[in-house]
Amino acid sequence: MNSVPDLPQKRRAPSLRFFPIAWAGNLNPKPASFMRSGYSSPGTSMKKTTMFNRHPVIAAIVVLASCALAQARAQEITVDTKVTRADIQTWLNSGDPRLVAWGAYFARVNADDQATPAMLNLAENWTPPESDRDEAGRAEINAMSDVLDTLIVRNKNVPPVALSAIASSFPNQSAILASRLPISEATPLLLTWYDMRNSEHPSPFPRIAAMLLSKAPPPGFAASVLAESEETLHVTVVSGNYGVGGGLGSSGGCGDGGGGAPQTGWPPLFFYGIEENAPHSHNPVLVRAGGDTITYVRIDQHTGWGSCFYPHPLTASTRVHLVVQMLGGDTKKIPWAVERQDSITYESDSQFLRELQDRVTQEEDQMRETARDLYVRGFLTGDEADSVRPKLVVTILDDRKAGSPPLPQPETRDPRTSANFIKP
Repeated sequence: MNSVPDLPQKRRAPSLRFFPIAWAGNLNPKPASFMRSGYSSPGTSMKKTTMFNRHPVIAAIVVLASCALAQARAQEITVDTKVTRADIQTWLNSGDPRLVAWGAYFARVNADDQATPAMLNLAENWTPPESDRDEAGRAEINAMSDVLDTLIVRNKNVPPVALSAIASSFPNQSAILASRLPISEATPLLLTWYDMRNSEHPSPFPRIAAMLLSKAPPPGFAASVLAESEETLHVTVVSGNYGVGGGLGSSGGCGDGGGGAPQTGWPPLFFYGIEENAPHSHNPVLVRAGGDTITYVRIDQHTGWGSCFYPHPLTASTRVHLVVQMLGGDTKKIPWAVERQDSITYESDSQFLRELQDRVTQEEDQMRETARDLYVRGFLTGDEADSVRPKLVVTILDDRKAGSPPLPQPETRDPRTSANFIKP
């Protein structure tokens, strides 16, 4: 597969955590601790000075802002508190997680879109806390949860550089926001997520990224899906004239979520769950592709939540649905069955080998036809169409009468096809 384009480099703030900013205007930024020292920066005169001596107007602004922050930290804020846009901006830039959360909350309920740049900046400069088990770590997580909730509810475009920053801490929110970006803007990030498909750590990102990419496949994507797809053909060899039936099924993983009530003095907190093909769901759609639908649900922290429809990872079943999407999305035209049952009534070794080869050839021809269709649609190059197709695994179960001589070992003509005997 082609290499993944580099994502834009993330612009780092002096600190990526929720720490207060102790400068204003066009002054050179200095940490608050340094400002309080009362001395000029290294390499200059050691004459004691302060920004208040040099910039009386800015000093007054800083003092007023500091007073406002001190008052906000001291006052009891509730959902009924009357706030201004200036209050929201001050709180979002305060460095105090609780005030950041209230700023995001009121930006949402007051439909204050002027607060969006400040929230995007917080997301872009997010760094996960060292621990989410202590009070400080939980506070940072809760604050960013409120920021992301507002960006989702207000239907804001969050750039890929910010989504990369928050993805590990907030996978569901990141996936929801990524699904809203124009595909041309989202593709580099989605390819990065798709490349996580072989990771040992379970993640919803590869599957969701693949579903989104299947709607406008970038170079190399269709070839990777096809090459990693697989069909298993189960062939049972019998003595009598009877067939073999059966079927396979699966369901999404189960899980639950939710937490305790937020800390006293905090705004309402919401988290997000995602589900695949949940029956009778009226929740918003994150992505729909190849007959599969992933939806999301916004859940109040006070409400317990559980589901047995967590999205499947990339498997033989889900990959064939990606191919369906790339072929036009008609779920009635699935190119091959992931699991196919067949039987052969044994008469002779040569007859068994001939019938087995006929069945294998039929499946291989269907796979080659699928590759040609993807080439015609522009999703495979000529070389890819000639060299890439799904793997075909043939399992042979000898279910003839006891005492029958061993079956001959079949030979496969294509290295992507294998044939093996299995025991009853």
